[in-house]
Amino acid sequence: LLVMAGDDDEELNSAAEVYSCFRHIELLPGAKPHPGNVVESDCLATVDLPPAVFPLADSLPSEAVTEGRLSSLQLQGVLYACQRHRTLLPGGERAGFFIGDAAGVGKGRQIAAIILDSLARGRPRHLWLSVSPDLAQDARRDLLAIGCHARVIDGCRQLDRSATAFGLAKDCREGVLFNTYACLVSGGSGASRKTRLEQLIDWCSGDSAPAKFDGCLVLDECHRAKHFLPDAKEAANSKVAAAVIELQQRLPLARVVYCSATGVSELKNLAYMTRLGLWGPSRPFASFQDFRGLLERRGLAAAEMLAAELKATGVYVARGLSFRDAEFAIVDAPLTTGDIALYDSAAALWRRIHSSLLRACSLCRVRSPGQHLRSYWSAHQRFFLQLCLSLRVPAVLAEAKRALDIGLCPVLGLQSTGEAGLHASADLQSPSGFVSVCRHVCRQFLLSHFPAVSTLTGQPETWSSGERQRLLDELEACELPAGGLDLLIDGLGGPDDVAEMTGRRSRIIRCKGRGGFRLESRYAESGDAQSVNASERQRFMAGQKLAAVISDAASTGISLHADPGCANTRRRVHVTAELPWSAEKAVQQLGRTHRSGQSSGPVYRLVCLDLAGERRFCSGVAKRLQTLGALTKADRRAALVGDLGHLNCDTGRGRAALRRLYQYTAAGRLLRGVSLPEVFDGEVSTEQEGVRRLQACLLDMDIFERLAEPSGKCRLRDGETGSVNRFLNRLLGLPVAEQACLFRYFLAACGLEPAPGFGPADAASPSSPLAASATADDDCLAELRADSIRLVSPPAEAFQQSCLPAGLLSRQVTAVTLEITRRLRRRQPHQSQQRTPQRTVTERLTLLCGSVLPLLPALEACLAANWAALRGLPASRRRLRFLRARVDADSEADPDAAGGSRRFVGLRFPAALLRAAEAELGRRRLLAQQAEAASGPTAASAAAGAAKEEAVAPVDERLKRRATTAPPTIRSFFAPAAAAPSPSPSPVHAAAASKRKSCGAAAAAPSPAKQARISDLFAARQPDESVCPNCDKQLPASVRPRDHWAVCLVVGASGPAGAEPKQEKLDRDAA
Repeated sequence: LLVMAGDDDEELNSAAEVYSCFRHIELLPGAKPHPGNVVESDCLATVDLPPAVFPLADSLPSEAVTEGRLSSLQLQGVLYACQRHRTLLPGGERAGFFIGDAAGVGKGRQIAAIILDSLARGRPRHLWLSVSPDLAQDARRDLLAIGCHARVIDGCRQLDRSATAFGLAKDCREGVLFNTYACLVSGGSGASRKTRLEQLIDWCSGDSAPAKFDGCLVLDECHRAKHFLPDAKEAANSKVAAAVIELQQRLPLARVVYCSATGVSELKNLAYMTRLGLWGPSRPFASFQDFRGLLERRGLAAAEMLAAELKATGVYVARGLSFRDAEFAIVDAPLTTGDIALYDSAAALWRRIHSSLLRACSLCRVRSPGQHLRSYWSAHQRFFLQLCLSLRVPAVLAEAKRALDIGLCPVLGLQSTGEAGLHASADLQSPSGFVSVCRHVCRQFLLSHFPAVSTLTGQPETWSSGERQRLLDELEACELPAGGLDLLIDGLGGPDDVAEMTGRRSRIIRCKGRGGFRLESRYAESGDAQSVNASERQRFMAGQKLAAVISDAASTGISLHADPGCANTRRRVHVTAELPWSAEKAVQQLGRTHRSGQSSGPVYRLVCLDLAGERRFCSGVAKRLQTLGALTKADRRAALVGDLGHLNCDTGRGRAALRRLYQYTAAGRLLRGVSLPEVFDGEVSTEQEGVRRLQACLLDMDIFERLAEPSGKCRLRDGETGSVNRFLNRLLGLPVAEQACLFRYFLAACGLEPAPGFGPADAASPSSPLAASATADDDCLAELRADSIRLVSPPAEAFQQSCLPAGLLSRQVTAVTLEITRRLRRRQPHQSQQRTPQRTVTERLTLLCGSVLPLLPALEACLAANWAALRGLPASRRRLRFLRARVDADSEADPDAAGGSRRFVGLRFPAALLRAAEAELGRRRLLAQQAEAASGPTAASAAAGAAKEEAVAPVDERLKRRATTAPPTIRSFFAPAAAAPSPSPSPVHAAAASKRKSCGAAAAAPSPAKQARISDLFAARQPDESVCPNCDKQLPASVRPRDHWAVCLVVGASGPAGAEPKQEKLDRDAA
């Protein structure tokens, strides 16, 4: 059976067809499987990694492997990262590696093992970038978990504190420098006034040049470096992305590790990954613009091919935890009569603000009213987003309380906190209640963006100033709900019962007992948000608080799962109160409660209001998750966790339906086949009345504009292209009944039941056994041919009786869709016989598999040059198209392979042009060789040549032992003596021991009871007692207790009480 799918198909496949179980491979002796159900996208599972040849076992402690501290899955990522770092790209930079594992798999331990390998091979300095300084504790935990005791330097501030007149302190010159992306773009401090980026580069280079730094450059949570386009203006690019790119350019030999579960949600966000070797000198794509342009024309299927090719070349791995143990459900939150009245009054207020804004811009002679309108729609969206969050609170609280009642732990996820509205409130000293975030958003827009001063005279415009004040008074009169975060915490018992992990600095809480409200600082105990969030997380994991609230500030890096190693092992119920627009943030938030080694999988609850405009947020995230799955998992369905898939309206079918809706509504007609009672809920009896109602809605949404002629007709505004996102955004501003009416009409335009328009996947097909084989040549061109074809059913009668003359028959099916059929020319089987499952279609298919992307420019040139030779083929067969194919084995031809299947991801290419493609590739290769020969054997040409492999650096056992041995502390002296013989004492130690022996000092070690007491005293920092707890001697006033202890505790006994200071100094030096 050969099943094909392309980039224009629509299908709905089960999760079993999207994921495959990860296969445990024992790369190192004694490696253990990963603790958890791990899966890999179906397309990536069909691609094998290159052979593993890197000697990783030499640098890692054997117990880290045999005890399962590093699972086979994690060892695979570490090994291929180290193996990839041996490659030098044609431009001279060291190649990088991309760990795209999903949240909870254990990317931190993989990073720690990569760093440990470099430490053992003589590379002492490494830079680890992440999103929050609080994650430095997680970095230390991951390093210690695998037995690595490298020093973790806590950012540039610790470097500043350790700076002296002679340079950095010794303990900060080497180790792992943990820093944040925000620090990359901040200014310098101190006398030198170097930028933080310069400070980091200086630390990495040490005493040598930056170009020689070959340590690890870890870009953890690297999705923070997106939003960079080389051809865009500097203001349009992200400063963090520009700094990350500059850092990679200044450190060309750094071992770059890109690490994120959501590294690229769109192809344009790939620009910062310069070390993947996809574009640059001596590459098929000279620049990122060429690379992006070619792949974007091919659609999402090309992105799937890219992910599969990166894995095949050993550049990328992406595994994820199975959601087999998780549960998903969408919870409908009904609106009460009061909620509907509140929403309709808010919508009416914003319609009045819109009309007043247009008139004020005209009266004040505003030169660019479009800027005011953009600010209006931005504030409009934020207002209704916060209003919807507040209206969801009762349903969210009901889910959370239900979870607590049955012994589960609710985790409430949202994005914003509304703190700006809190600080803008006038009565912070004696608040009368929780602050309404909606009111703050609207007030801020009116005060900042509503024009009230004439641009010609510079004087206040009378009507505009008065109208703004009238709108402010109307806003104050509206009964708007309080912020969703405050309502959620208060509804679950307040801060004493809810662990809040957000980024806000202060909050209003209810005073228990005496009533009222007061303002409270969240930093009163810890001093900063990171420490507060870490403390709150510890209380939640310890079971001291059984409910948690997380925002965008705490949605990356932290773990809130049911960890068997913590006291709170209750199953988590993750209630998504506010779904983010960004796919990266959605995946990060959902991954907080789903991690490796959990005792139970989470229960996900997505709360949606019974409001048509709510579809916008679910649809937008579903579309981004779909794209994210294609780019990071080689299958666009892979990121659509749970039931979010069917919420996507932004498809080809949805956009076409919206354009038809606009076209017919502007013309004063309804789409054919639309049922008036179903769309308008029985409130409209005639078509013209329904059209007028739809036109009024689109006019309020500023998508239509009314014509000046007396007929009162309206038309689509210039620039409206049928954006589903804009339509659903502005739909939120309509009254509840109008939203429902217009959205039902939109669904009717989509075909009544909107199909989940996801892209290519394995389409359904009748079972037809087909044995296939693939052969490849040096240029990675492969042709998939059928070796045997077996008849599975008799062919249907193709021709029975002539019924000439022939002709065409057309009948109108819908208003814009025509079905054209051939007139009967013969007796034909019944339609059911034509569509019987036994009918088969045999077609020869040529796929180019393997590393195809580098060949795309040559293949396109070959296709353009030989277009005339394909004139007889259908148009769909004359263009390049990425396909996925599944070949099921023939049980009769190959009994051993019965039930198995092989999957291919490749580029469909006309078979007639294979020879021409080989000739074009040979011609380009010859031109490249001639250009290289003409340039001569210069150093520049040698650097720009083919990629080179470095030799593996040997492991230094001394450095390995140093990296895997804990540094000595005061507690180290109280540990039991090791069984191994101790090394010979130095002359100084021997002399000190001889003097003690001559003084009659005892040689016995402290007893266990004394050891415990001494340890407690040192832990409490109180080694100042006049009686030594080891030798029980009364110390004279001339001897400091600390001096006596330094000798007595190390040697095992002290000399005579009251020894001379010189003797004690010698003893201290020996210790």
